Amino acid sequence: MADIWNDLFDGNESHVMRLKSNLFGQVVDQAKVLNETMTQSDIAKLLKLKQPHVSDILHGRMSRFSLEKVIELAERLNMEVYITTKMKDAVG
Repeated sequence: MADIWNDLFDGNESHVMRLKSNLFGQVVDQAKVLNETMTQSDIAKLLKLKQPHVSDILHGRMSRFSLEKVIELAERLNMEVYITTKMKDAVG
């Protein structure tokens, strides 16, 4: 399967965008669950955001948020975020 992030960004930036996209998707899913029983204003208070930013999340507008902000939002939604690393194969 083609990786859109590799097509749009080079090397390390594609990894960051893939990480951000995956985590943001989980934040969106959880925000939608909350929106079934809470208003956007209530979710905004929980996430320490303004209501229009909650709308951005619910509509999947990832570009409005930095990776750092997405991590903060995930943590405010009671998610544990882990980033793991491994060495690339040696070149040469």
